[in-house]
Amino acid sequence: MTRVGYCPVCAEKQRPKRGQLFLYLANGTNEEYDIGSLSKVEIGITPHLYVLIKTDGKFVYYKSLCLMDGCGTKHEKEGNQEWLLIDETKVSGLLKTTIKNWNALVMLKDYWNEEVEKKW
Repeated sequence: MTRVGYCPVCAEKQRPKRGQLFLYLANGTNEEYDIGSLSKVEIGITPHLYVLIKTDGKFVYYKSLCLMDGCGTKHEKEGNQEWLLIDETKVSGLLKTTIKNWNALVMLKDYWNEEVEKKW
């Protein structure tokens, strides 16, 4: 799932910048991504990918990745085509949180999807 998250790397580099590209899950699927750009920015607060790895009844174990161009994604260009690819070397190690915190994250609405929809 994609949700807003804090990225210390982006915060240190004073990102995101208005108009900067990022990846997000298209149509709520886990297989198809689309590219958007930010019109509202708050330094260090960026789109993230959260991947559930396992749960043990009390805790959820997951991995995350900042989806901003130049942080957790790579900008590639060939001829007239350009795209963003997930940089798998930037995926976090295994993280742990409570089921309550994970469920709160699941219920959080993605603000960038609303911005993208307005542009189309």
